[in-house]
Order: sequence, then structure tokens, then C-alpha cells
Amino acid sequence: MGKVASCHQHHCSCIAALSLLGGTKATEKQRRRLTLGKEISESPLNDHDKLDLALLAELSQTNLMEFLKSVDSAGHHTGIVGSKMDSSNMRRSFGSKTLEQQGSRVEEVMFGVGFACKKGLKPESPNQDSLCIIKVDNDFSIYGVFDGHGTKGHAISDFVKENLPKLMLRDERFKTKTADCLRDAFKKMQDMLAANEKTDEKVCSASMSGTTACVVVHHHVSDTIFVAHVGDSGCCVSRRISPNEIAASALTKNHKPQFPEEKRRIERNGGRVAFDG
Repeated sequence: MGKVASCHQHHCSCIAALSLLGGTKATEKQRRRLTLGKEISESPLNDHDKLDLALLAELSQTNLMEFLKSVDSAGHHTGIVGSKMDSSNMRRSFGSKTLEQQGSRVEEVMFGVGFACKKGLKPESPNQDSLCIIKVDNDFSIYGVFDGHGTKGHAISDFVKENLPKLMLRDERFKTKTADCLRDAFKKMQDMLAANEKTDEKVCSASMSGTTACVVVHHHVSDTIFVAHVGDSGCCVSRRISPNEIAASALTKNHKPQFPEEKRRIERNGGRVAFDG
């Protein structure tokens, strides 16, 4: 997390599939990381931090299905598919991550949605990718992918996967002012990670770890999608341009620290770009 550079609105006929894969190439010699930094964990808690920690405690006490009920007054069938955090690095390369399902008639609700989450060639670490798919039949869908980095990246991506959708769903603007809802949810998620870092009993440590985030909200009735992202997890949409041809269009532009403009933005806001070998 660290930046909400863009939130786009689009009209489209469908979102055909969601795919999340670990890197298929060998680990790069120089990996660039965006983290909170050790100085945050050494700062005292302020009043805003205490409010963010109280919100985190509230979110932790309610599962995602309960939040769905608060926005689904029509009682539509719902389905949730989410990844389960790997606790060790024992999963083989290209092995599939464990997925969990919740909701009524999940297979029926998820018909036509494809997804995969596989570990890449990083034998020294768990699969650090996370995904979530939330679908309320004839109402809306949420698709999210999160790619962790650093020693605790798998925990951070799972933390954001669990809590970012809750922040979105609890916002009364979720259906009426989706772009504003997404921008504020991303910012609040970052604030909650920073506040958590200042406590003695951290839910997860983000001082030298973090995650990307790419979230799509699809409103079924208006057939409109909103896209918000941070980092280098991206999103594209496919359109049929002829009876025998489908074309893909990118909806996001990666935020990568090797881009001069992005490096300057990170450093201007108190961050740093470092090589970890």
C-alpha cells in the first residue's frame, strides 16, 4: 500500500476472469520495495492512530458476510471466494493456494468467473499473493488481487484482502459515489497499517513489508466498473471486436519505483526505495 494514484470508471459488458499468479521467472537480482519504514514503528500513537486501531478491532470482530448483509437489503444470493494465507514456504512452485468459499449457492453465483492463485519460483517464502471475489447476484461484484513483498508480505496481503472490502462495504457511498469510497478506503487501509505498526502487539508487521492492491467494483444494473489500484498489480478488460476476435485493454498503469516520477513521489512523501539483493 502507499498510493492511490487513480480510480477509473468504465462501462463494459462483462468481466470474464480474474487471474493472480506468482512470478514465473527466477527472482530478480534487484527487487525494489515500498514499505512503511522503521521510523513509523518508533513514533508514538496519536489520536488518529487510536481511532484507526478501534476501527481495526471493529472490523476484526465482524466477518465479511455480515458486512454484505448491511448493503444487500434485497436479499440477493451472495458468494465469496478468498485465498487462505500460507503459514510456511512448504508449498511447491506453481502449487495452487488454498481457497475458501462462503455464501448461498456459491457455485451458482460464481458461474462464469474464473480465478487462480499459484506460487511462483520463490522457494524461500510462502505464496505472498492473495485474492478475493465478492458477488451479490444482480447487484454488484468486487474483485481484488494483492501481491505481498518483504518477509511478512504474505501476512500484509492477507490483512488487506480481509479488511479493505469491509472498509468499502461499510461506507454508505459504496453504491452512489464509488470512486470517493474507493479512494478513502485505500487511504484508511494505509492509515490502519501505520497505526498497527506502532503497537506492541501487531496484527502484522509492515515496517519492512507491504503489498500491492488492485480492486474492481462492478455495478451490475448500470453495467459500470470502477478500478482503484496501488503498486504493480494491474487490471485489463476484454472486448469482442469481431465474431472471432477479442482484444484486451489495460485499465491501470503500474506504480513501479524504477520509474523516475514514482521514485520522486515516494521520496517526496517520506518513503525510500532500496535494493534488497
